[in-house]
Amino acid sequence: MNYKKFNNYLGTFVFDTKINWPVITIFWWIHWDEIAGIKVIDELVKNIQNEKIKLLKWKLIFAYWNLEAIKKWVRQIDYNMNRIFKKDIIYDKNSLEIKRSQELSKILDISDILLDIHSTSSESIAFIFAENFKNELEISKNIWINKVIVW
Repeated sequence: MNYKKFNNYLGTFVFDTKINWPVITIFWWIHWDEIAGIKVIDELVKNIQNEKIKLLKWKLIFAYWNLEAIKKWVRQIDYNMNRIFKKDIIYDKNSLEIKRSQELSKILDISDILLDIHSTSSESIAFIFAENFKNELEISKNIWINKVIVW
């Protein structure tokens, strides 16, 4: 598959080593006030682009979520992007958030692993939500975050 085609999506960065390896997608900055990871991800993307970090086996896709809301410094324009990936609900097809979710859905369809970074302005410990799939639970065991919530 030509993963590079997703580089045509605004706010999306694709790195493909051409080695048969799972596709890892990292989404971040879903709402303008969820700033966790911005500097880390931006620096990581820059260092991969500049080849300061060499990828050996990875297929990585990085994508900002809601670019229009970020530009306007609001949490959402028409829809909360946390909630619009259900296929059985009818949405306004002219909404920029709906169009963006359709782009991101194509990325999700080819992803083996998704890291979806969120943050809160409330005091909280670091935690991970994991689907009840064996590979996700195994991966989460190798991360420094001790609190894993399975759903």
